[in-house]
Amino acid sequence: MRLPLWTSTSLLVSSLLLIACGSDGGAAQPDAGIPGDLDAGGCTKATEHDVGTKRIAVAGDPEAFYGLGDPSIVYPSGAAAGFKSYSVVLAANAPAITVHTRLATSTDHGATWSYLGAVNSVTPLSVTTADTAICGAASCDGVWTHEVSSIIDDPTDPDPARRYKIFAHSYLISAAGANRYDIGSIDLWTAPAPAADTTWTETRLFGWSSNSPRSSTGVQTVVTTDPVLSPLLSRCIFLTEPGALVRGNTIDLALGCAIFESPTRIPIEIVLVRSTDHGASWSPVGTLLDVADAEALGATGAIGPQINAGNLLEVAGTTYLFATP
Repeated sequence: MRLPLWTSTSLLVSSLLLIACGSDGGAAQPDAGIPGDLDAGGCTKATEHDVGTKRIAVAGDPEAFYGLGDPSIVYPSGAAAGFKSYSVVLAANAPAITVHTRLATSTDHGATWSYLGAVNSVTPLSVTTADTAICGAASCDGVWTHEVSSIIDDPTDPDPARRYKIFAHSYLISAAGANRYDIGSIDLWTAPAPAADTTWTETRLFGWSSNSPRSSTGVQTVVTTDPVLSPLLSRCIFLTEPGALVRGNTIDLALGCAIFESPTRIPIEIVLVRSTDHGASWSPVGTLLDVADAEALGATGAIGPQINAGNLLEVAGTTYLFATP
């Protein structure tokens, strides 16, 4: 989910909502075969489990003024260590806060975590935009930030330098403190192995049309106009909250899709795209949770029903989706 402003440098684990569901079809709903319980046609809400609370500190994290959030964990069975990417919220560039991705490791099956290093950093950025309301001019200063990451281990990638992959939503925070999720992109960072001295290679993966060229220039695919992805994604004014899952040579990526219906109604659905070549190219699969599903699960926000933070999990051959209405 989008970061709250917590006042502690720890992560809060509370309750989980487990869903196995899909879209009920309709126009612009490609279906390349959704595995297991993610087949199109209805949504099943599993029992809601109260797992209690536990603060999970990251030993050695250098600074987290507002706290840590958005944990994503990869810990292969039998591995000597696991890894966690997470967002850290800082009070730099006042009045705006800033967010970027860091990495921690555990050698005791997640009982404790130790800081490894930063995956990316906050950088000053000036963009041009047709929306002069952002900064009062066609040129807008701010910072480029990164959050809501998802980490995977992709051991069959033929390029060992790309074995570990971290997806995140990058976007502009204006100098006045406005979070412009639409002036952004879904980005990918790759590395051979997480370590304290690892340099992560960045690819700006998915962009879209917005009121600033920053969202559509320098990206691998502009989803608004791409002939393959646009049937599913052209309606999204921005994508966010990536949740990745590796199954052999296949990467499934769940994404929050914000849909502009009016200035007072911007619902969010969860869509799925897939790569069978380790992220080199992507194809549409379909909508996992739509507006009707969001409403059925209790999403009644002021600007329309939203369901987000899709996280995919496979257990004994069945694929599940965690989501937050």
